[in-house]
Amino acid sequence: MNNIDRDEKPINLTKLELISITNKTRNKTQLSILLEMGIPCLPRPDGSPLVSRQAFEQAMGVMSSHSRKYKKQQPQFGSL
Repeated sequence: MNNIDRDEKPINLTKLELISITNKTRNKTQLSILLEMGIPCLPRPDGSPLVSRQAFEQAMGVMSSHSRKYKKQQPQFGSL
């Protein structure tokens, strides 16, 4: 068994997630589409795209659970 908890998602997007996002199966085409969408990605040595989950979530405007935990507190001006 791997070291990832069942509830914890991998740090990088999976092959299936990349296919779902791009609707493409070819690595080169996936890379092009991801870059067009403004999602930072790098080609792996085998040509497949490497996309961190955090970069994807930020590009899509989703706040990760990690970011929510450390969200900056806003001042409560109503209590002044």
